Amino acid sequence: MKKLSLSVAILLVLLQTGWAQGSGEGSIYGTVADASGAVIPGADVTVVNDLTGLTRNTTTDDNGSFRVDFLRPGEYRLEIRKQGFETAKLTNIKLLVGQIRKVDSALNVGSISSEVTFSYAGSGSIQWN
Repeated sequence: MKKLSLSVAILLVLLQTGWAQGSGEGSIYGTVADASGAVIPGADVTVVNDLTGLTRNTTTDDNGSFRVDFLRPGEYRLEIRKQGFETAKLTNIKLLVGQIRKVDSALNVGSISSEVTFSYAGSGSIQWN
């Protein structure tokens, strides 16, 4: 009975170790803050694999933290957006086999901009004051 229990325990350890090594997937996590260091909850984080185009989206939590798991090794880019801030674009993020990579970012306060598009088919001119 002891031999059977020991054999089962060894088998379970081998299976778990083999699965973890075989998956080779990693994670990217981090914290998003503003220039003063205050965390930014609710920021949209997009992680893109540059080779495959695989895109994963998440949102920062109340602590400004995010985490994206089950990523294949490769080169990634991150885009982080939040209304009122400039979009942060981080590139050349290399993720190795089984790596858990920390990528923190600071967002700068953005400016409000407007875009107005006119389509005018008549004759004459348009004046904008």
